[in-house]
Amino acid sequence: MNSASLNRRFAVQDEVMERHLTTSEFARSAYQLISDVTDVNMRILEKAQFQPEEKQDAVVTLAIESLSPAIVAVRVALWGNMPESLTVLRSGLESCAQLQFVIQERQYETAVYEMNRKFDRLGFQSASSGLGKLGGEDKHSSWSHFRGCSTRHSE
Repeated sequence: MNSASLNRRFAVQDEVMERHLTTSEFARSAYQLISDVTDVNMRILEKAQFQPEEKQDAVVTLAIESLSPAIVAVRVALWGNMPESLTVLRSGLESCAQLQFVIQERQYETAVYEMNRKFDRLGFQSASSGLGKLGGEDKHSSWSHFRGCSTRHSE
């Protein structure tokens, strides 16, 4: 498949998205909600000034990594794939747990170091365990119930 063919597929996806936004009140509401939430969060992150620099880098990066899956999930859902859109949210949940853990434990330098390599001490499992009941497995594993059949059985 050449790039022109792929670009045509993207155009069809965008047409489907526009049709959903035009015909579905639920789609419009969800789109507006995620748009408003991400706008507010980005304005806060743009104005936030944390010291030291490692705190700024860690908090802003993990916060954006928490928001990005919501943005992607909205597009995927509007393209007509709701089960997969919910699967995308799982990585946002993981980033939220990491962000909470980094802030709670004040592990900003470690976060910046591991973000540029591989999460070890601050990976999702460690963060979830470190958060105790707040990071309980129930929240993470419950996403499995929302995923599409093709992904549910492949783990």
